[in-house]
Amino acid sequence: MTRLRNLIRAVKSARHLPLLALLVLTAAQAVAAPEPDFLIETITVEGLRKFPPGIIIAKSLLVEGETYNEAELRDANNRVIRLPLILDAEFELRKGTARGKYELVIKVTEARRWFFGLGSRYSFWADPISVSGLDTSSNTEADNFLAGYRVPVGGDGLFFVTLGGADGTLSLGYTQYDFFSRSVILSLKVAWSDCADVRETSESNQLGEDGCATEIFDLGLDPTYSTWTLRGDNFRGRFNLGIPLRGNQSVRWLSTYRLVKSGLRRPAYRPSLRSAYLFENEQEIDTSLAWVLNTEDDSILPTRGKFIESGLSYRGLQAEMASLLAPVEGFDLDSKELRAYISGRRHWPMSRKTTLSVGVNAHLGRSRIRNVPLENGDIVSDDLNVWGGGASLQHGWFLWQVYNGQPKHPWRRPRWREMRWENRIEVLFGGTSPSFDQLENPLRGFQISSGLVFRNTWGVFRIQLSYVDVRGK
Repeated sequence: MTRLRNLIRAVKSARHLPLLALLVLTAAQAVAAPEPDFLIETITVEGLRKFPPGIIIAKSLLVEGETYNEAELRDANNRVIRLPLILDAEFELRKGTARGKYELVIKVTEARRWFFGLGSRYSFWADPISVSGLDTSSNTEADNFLAGYRVPVGGDGLFFVTLGGADGTLSLGYTQYDFFSRSVILSLKVAWSDCADVRETSESNQLGEDGCATEIFDLGLDPTYSTWTLRGDNFRGRFNLGIPLRGNQSVRWLSTYRLVKSGLRRPAYRPSLRSAYLFENEQEIDTSLAWVLNTEDDSILPTRGKFIESGLSYRGLQAEMASLLAPVEGFDLDSKELRAYISGRRHWPMSRKTTLSVGVNAHLGRSRIRNVPLENGDIVSDDLNVWGGGASLQHGWFLWQVYNGQPKHPWRRPRWREMRWENRIEVLFGGTSPSFDQLENPLRGFQISSGLVFRNTWGVFRIQLSYVDVRGK
């Protein structure tokens, strides 16, 4: 009897096996099925009033008559949003003239032709640093205001002029977004200033002094960790060429040239008359060739995606130097550096309003310095091995988001604004071989910052507080 009951049980359970097998097979096919492809018959841009649609289409890298899947369309949408003249974009597929063909409609929220920017950074240093003359301070302030105007040229070009900002008092530039009809981006820019340009990069600490810039060059150009205050007239030229590759990849060639009339160089810590030098005709050349992978969903306030850049960089620095104690006896400083570098960052949305970002960077290169003055008065010339890197962790929290990109009435401006609170911690290291007695080798430091970023149709506004500790002594 027991065997008979077990047999009946097995027969009853076997009735459900075909249904279970069908469910498993259907789920496996759903997982293995490729994403559907969409044949884009035409591309239309809606929401533009001030700028030509050719810029949007060229930046999307989409071509009429080609097929794309959902992931490729999503990447194209992110590329459009990263344009400086676009605040937001949304893709919509509509039925085309035949079955299986679609019209792609790109709905955008554009920025204004007039644009503004304001940035204020207040830094607190663990060790007092040289900012003004031979004085040191534990607090520094860097303020930056920008006003500009954009004018479309042709169907895919943009001319812009700015006053103030990171490149000087007056800047003129032109960007072609579809060079050679291949979606190649070509950008040219020139800037003039009666003091010095205020710039902020991952490798130079930007300070402030009476409207003029005080910066610290990377160790490959000046291995003594000195501050350079740039005064007088200066000129800057910039050339940028971006060649798209497959998908989100591109090759970028970036070159800049700067000429500063005069300034003062002295050690960052404990400056003195003996260690301070005047300089004239400071010239800096910076050119790089890099491979870039960019899937970020925004260029200013990204919430997801990644950015990776790897390439070669060449920098040169020349200046006519003279000691404050003996200004008649001058010499020419000449530094050149070739480095390989890699940097990347990744963003994860933790919730609808919060984002976590992680960044890393590293470089390794060879430098040749000639006639670089040391703190003790010696002047050295040598060939150096240079290395360095860093890592960062950032948390962003949107405090305010108001989006209304398409108003009901065409004469009304879109309401679009957002504010994010950003908290960031960053560590860095760097060194040279051979080293100099002014520095611990390797150089180590960290920075903790907190600030607000506000963006609307007029521009971007930032305010930041930072605490900096660099173990250079």
